[in-house]
Amino acid sequence: MLLGFTVFLLFLAGSRSSGLASSFDVTIETDRHSYQPGEDFWIGGRLTYGGGALQSRLVVVWVENPDGSTYYSPTTRQTDSDGRYNLSGKLSSQTQLGTYMARVNYACPTGGTLTNSTTIEVVSVPTLVVPEPSVMASVVLMSGALSLFWFLRQKGKTSP
Repeated sequence: MLLGFTVFLLFLAGSRSSGLASSFDVTIETDRHSYQPGEDFWIGGRLTYGGGALQSRLVVVWVENPDGSTYYSPTTRQTDSDGRYNLSGKLSSQTQLGTYMARVNYACPTGGTLTNSTTIEVVSVPTLVVPEPSVMASVVLMSGALSLFWFLRQKGKTSP
């Protein structure tokens, strides 16, 4: 009987601990889903406990390359009075294309770490290709203009 009671108390302690940790929440977002090499980026989010803002708390934000290595080193940010934090920077013009992962961590005072992430796409700069006029198109235009000139002349609408 004592063993059953001890197991029950351990179960309650475990539930209470996970319940406290789940009251903390940290979000992460970007101002755009995709960026091009050389552009400015913005990452931000909010830290809350039980739905209320947690101010003056430290979160760690970083960005991982498509291969999982670090692109933007872990940087500590402090939350404001609304529980918000942000990180901004500029992508290198040599940034490789692909899907990056922006991550945030918060070390809970009750123990454990909250982690959240979002993806960022780095895409190529769209190029607009304007074809040069072809010789064939020029001939067609010229022959069309000549035909129109010949037709109008036959009708007496133009002078030689």
